[in-house]
Amino acid sequence: MQHSATDTLDSAGVTARRNTELVKIDAISQQQSDDSQALLKQGATVLDMIYDPLETRLLREAAQAGCAVISGFEMLLASAAAQFEVWTGAEAPVDAMRSSALLLAQTRST
Repeated sequence: MQHSATDTLDSAGVTARRNTELVKIDAISQQQSDDSQALLKQGATVLDMIYDPLETRLLREAAQAGCAVISGFEMLLASAAAQFEVWTGAEAPVDAMRSSALLLAQTRST
């Protein structure tokens, strides 16, 4: 069973597209709707919530089109750092968190 929702908003020079699909995680990087390509314009910012693999097809194609890209890994890291700070009251060791997560990701992919 697959559910998806796609919304596109164009206003004030900003284009936003939301695409959510419940699919097997390793298949997501292989999927890209045809209309996504039209949104990959130089100067656009593309955010991908997928963090495994570290570089998805969408991010690769967006970077090639001259877009700024923010990976799911960076969003996951920012979320983890914010949660660490809320729960502990201490500054999150972001560099150590990034290094550890990247090491784990590399270990999983080999």
